[in-house]
Parts: sequence; structure tokens; C-alpha cells
Amino acid sequence: SADAIAICYHPNNSTMASATLTVQHGRRKGTTKDFYQDELPQAEAIHPREIALVTGNEWQRIKNSLTKKQDEEEKLRVERDKRLRLHRTSKDIVKNWENTIEGQRQKKLQAKRIREEKEEEEKKKVDIEEAKFQAQKRKEAIDHAKKLQYYQTDRVKGFHGALLLTEVLRERDAQVEYKKRKQEAAKGRDGVYAQRAREAYERGMLDDQEQAVARLTAKKVVAEFQIEQVREHVQKAEKLKSEDQAEGATIRREVEEFHKKRLEEEEKRQEEKIKLNQTLHDALDHKRQIQAMRQKDEEGQEEEIRLFVEAKKKMMRMRKEQERALFKQLRDQQDKMVSQLASQMQTKVDDEDKKIAQAVEETDKKREDALRAKELQRQERKRAIHEHRTEMMAENEMKRKEEEERDIEMLKQRVELDMKFHQGALNDEKKRREVAKQLQSFHDEQIEQRCSAEDKLHSEQLEFDKKQAEALKAEEEQFQRYAETVLKEAEETNSCMPPLRAAVRAGAGGGRGPSFDGLGGLRPSFQAMDSTGVQLPSYCRQRKRVQGRPSKQPGSTQKRMGFTW
Repeated sequence: SADAIAICYHPNNSTMASATLTVQHGRRKGTTKDFYQDELPQAEAIHPREIALVTGNEWQRIKNSLTKKQDEEEKLRVERDKRLRLHRTSKDIVKNWENTIEGQRQKKLQAKRIREEKEEEEKKKVDIEEAKFQAQKRKEAIDHAKKLQYYQTDRVKGFHGALLLTEVLRERDAQVEYKKRKQEAAKGRDGVYAQRAREAYERGMLDDQEQAVARLTAKKVVAEFQIEQVREHVQKAEKLKSEDQAEGATIRREVEEFHKKRLEEEEKRQEEKIKLNQTLHDALDHKRQIQAMRQKDEEGQEEEIRLFVEAKKKMMRMRKEQERALFKQLRDQQDKMVSQLASQMQTKVDDEDKKIAQAVEETDKKREDALRAKELQRQERKRAIHEHRTEMMAENEMKRKEEEERDIEMLKQRVELDMKFHQGALNDEKKRREVAKQLQSFHDEQIEQRCSAEDKLHSEQLEFDKKQAEALKAEEEQFQRYAETVLKEAEETNSCMPPLRAAVRAGAGGGRGPSFDGLGGLRPSFQAMDSTGVQLPSYCRQRKRVQGRPSKQPGSTQKRMGFTW
């Protein structure tokens, strides 16, 4: 039977741990096996119900299920490494074989690489030759450009002009000599040539006359055609003018009719406006009349009420007076009457007095109630006015206090702003002073830099003038060599030499004065100080001293005489 393994579960730990157990099979003594003794809990802490027995196969299956993924990955990695190792070994074995497709391909690639390297070497050699050839061409082009640039200098151009003048003079002399010989040879043929010229002139005159007649005929035809065209144009213009006049008359009539209709419509509109205005005025007058009538009715009603009240008061007063008179007249008769009649009459009179007094009392009461109501309304209005006035005064007082507080607050803010502005102005003044100091120091630095730059520029200018003088000297030597060669060639061709010799003289500038060595050998021109501005000659036929003037050093009169160079 398979061995059994005890599995225990700790109450506080759900992990499974193995213990050292003795497994017995039948009567034989079993062997002791340790299963992670350190991880087991204490013996007294294990309950028998917490121990489970698992077979070895089952235990192996559990472990395999837990590490299945890692085992598979490890197996795949081992197989992959094995395949890669075999592949590298195979490639190392067959890489030097020449009877395989890969070996033949490698051999062809190596041969192609060797061939391309040889071709590249040949191309490099060709490129070097081409570079040398192009460099030679560039050198020739640069020399040619320098030569052309040298030919464009003023000195060489003047020399070439003199050379051209000598050629022209030589050609002119040759042409004069040729003309003399030609005149001598053509003395016998002048008569023949004159006859031929006269005949040609006569033929030309006849041809010109025929052409003139043809031109006159063509001009007449054209003139007649143009006259006919002008006549047709005039007729068309008159026809268009008559049509335009008729159309203008029609348009004028239509315009007059339009203006007439427009005036009629305007008059109708004015009449309608007048009628409408009159109707409006009538309606306003009627409304004013109605208002006046209503006001008059109201005034009449008020007057009637006033008269009714006054009449009623007068009736009451007259009635009282009549009653007093009646009482006074009947006083004696009443005394004589029977007491019963007197009592009856007295009762009747008392009833009438009560009724009259009651009516008068009711009227007075109504009037007093109306007056009291009016007085109450007046008092109520007065009280409302007083309350409104009190509220307005309180509100104005509150507003005044708020404005005073606001003014005080604004005054405080202004004071703060003024203080801030004053402080800012002080800070700005301080900053301006600092900036002015920095600017002054910067200006001082600039002045120093400018002075040093001017000194440097002056020294550079002196150095440049020195180099320029050397360059002019070298250029003059080169020109003299070139001019000497040209003079020799011109002497061989019997050219006119004075212009060339004048152009070859030392000193550029083309003037007649002496050359100045300090200015690169320039030969300036001296001009007369007048409207002509001609160049003065360099010679003096007679030297004489001006009386009354002190003698001066030579060359000190150039400013007075207007010499420029």
C-alpha cells in the first residue's frame, strides 16, 4: 500500500504543513519521514481532527498542480535553447561549404564585392584626373577674369583708348592715302559716271511724276467716297435728331401729364388734409364744449345745492319767526279755550315741532357728518403729508450722513493715494538718478570705446594707405611692363605714338599736373576758378613776381586760385 502523509491545519494559519510521522504497514515498523518540521506547530497545539492523511501520489499531484505553469515554461525554455544550439552548430558546420547554394551565393557576393572595389578604385582615379582638369580650368578662368578685371581699370582703359586712337589715326592716314589714289584713278571716269547719274535722275523724276499722278487719282476717289460717307452720316444724324425730337416731345407731354396728375393728387391730398384738420379741430372744439358744459353743470349743481341749503335755512328761520308770531297772536285765544282743546292743540303743536326739529336735526347732522368726513380726510392728508415729510427728512438726513461718511472715506483714500504717489514719485526720482548715473557711466564707456575705436581706425587707415600705396606701386610696375610690350608692337606697325606715350606716363588720374608720390602716384587735374572750369596747363612761359605782394612758398596759392585735386 502507498505511504500516508499527515496534513494538519492550524486554527490561526490556513497554510498546510507536514509533520514527522511514522507510517506502519501491517506488522512491520515504518520509517520516519520529515516533512518541513520547522513549519509545524507545537504538538500540544494540534487537534486530532485537524490532521488529514494524504497519499504520496496525491501529494505529488498537488505539488505539480501548484507549479505546473513554471514547469511548462522551464521545459519550453530548455527545448528552445536546445534548438538554437543545434541551429548554430549546423550553421557553423555548413558555412564553409562551397558546394551548397548558400556557399555559391556567398562566393558570388565576394566576387562582386571585389569587382566593385576595383571599379571604385578606377572611378577614384578618374575623379582625381577630373578634379585636376577642373582645377586647371578654374585657374584659367580665374586668370582670364583677373585679366578682364585688370583691363577694366581706369588706367588700362585710358591706355586702351590711346591705343584705339593710334589705330584710328593710322587707319585715317591710310584712308586719306587711299582716297588720294582713288581720286587720281577716277579722274577719267567722272564724265561717264555723270552721264549715267543724269539718266538715272531723269528716270527717277519720271517715275516720281507717274507715282504722284496715281496718288492724286487715288486721293480723289477716296475724297469722293469720304464726301458720300459724310453726306450719309449727316442724313442719318438729321433723321436721328428728328426722331429724338419726336421722342422728346412725347416724353415732354408724358412728363407734363405726370406733373399735372401729380399736382391734382397733391391738391386732393391737401384738401383731405384740410378736411381732416378741420374735423380734428371740430372734434376738439366739441370736446372742449362738452367739458365746459360738464363743468357748467357741475357748477350749476353746486349752486343749486348751495341755494337749496340757503333757502332751507331761510325757510326754517321764517318758519320759526311765523311760529313765534302765531304763538304770540294765539296766546290769548288759547287761554280762553277749553283746557281740553288747549291740551289737544298743545299736543298737536308739540308733535309738529318735534317733526320739524327732527328734520332740521337730521339735516344738520348730515351736514355735520359731511363736514366731519371732509375734516377727517383733510387731517388724514395732512398727517400723511407730515409723515411723508418726516420720512423724507429722515431719509435726507441719512443720505447726508452717508455722503459725509463717504466723503470722509474718499478723503482718506485720496490722502493715502497722495502719500503713495508721493512715495512713488520719490522712488521714481531715485530710480531716474540711478539710471542717469548708469547712463553717464555708459556714456563714459562709450566715449572711451569710441576714442579707442577711432585710434584703431586711424591706425588701420594708415596701414591701409600704406598697403594701398604698395599695391598702386605694384600695379604701376605691371602697367608699365604691359605698356612697354604694347609700345614695341605699335612701333613695329608704324602707329601714331604720341597718344600712347602720353597715356604711358607715370601717375593715374589723367591730369596735367605733377604726380604725387604720397597719393600713390596720382596725377591730379587743376581747374580754373571761373564758369568754364577748364583744366590748367602744367607749363609756365614766363615767371614774374607780383608787385605789392609778399612772396610765398610754391603751392601755397592753390586755395586762392581754386585748384582742386
